[in-house]
Amino acid sequence: MNTPPDKFRDRVVTAAEAALKADGSVGPLELFQQMGLLHPVHVEGWRKGNEHYRVLEDWIQVGPAKFEKALGCFREWVQERGLRPIEANYTRRTPGGIEPLQVTADDNPEQERLYRTHYAPAELTERKTRKLAEKLAVIAHVRHEHTDYDELLMQGTDRLEARALVRDQIDRVLESWSHS
Repeated sequence: MNTPPDKFRDRVVTAAEAALKADGSVGPLELFQQMGLLHPVHVEGWRKGNEHYRVLEDWIQVGPAKFEKALGCFREWVQERGLRPIEANYTRRTPGGIEPLQVTADDNPEQERLYRTHYAPAELTERKTRKLAEKLAVIAHVRHEHTDYDELLMQGTDRLEARALVRDQIDRVLESWSHS
């Protein structure tokens, strides 16, 4: 007996695959962004420290039941793909230095870890895994602070297309940093 297709699960898997392909890893925030459940303007405001977006979790546009279902489908997909967890902190630069960003209102350690954990191909060595975690943080910072990526998203450009459009800008910034 065939089971009917689960369109929501298919949507989660499609989004997860796209985010993994685009970045080399995927976490819940990237999943929700790819699914269109977390708007780029909210993520941009959060990354820039806008008090209105301080609790990013509040801006994920899905009810509790679908939130849990999305995470359940995501966990199943991670297991099926044999992906490996990598913790990557979300931070922003301030005049006083680097400041960690939190996603939840109460800074719940378990929930914060859930959001910080990305998943990458299992064949990565420990060294490559560490480098990927560092790279993710740096590239996200450059993408949001030194390119027109967020503006492209707000103008309606598809996320993958916007990432492709700013890739050269990111490379130039990283290249200039390596020479300083």
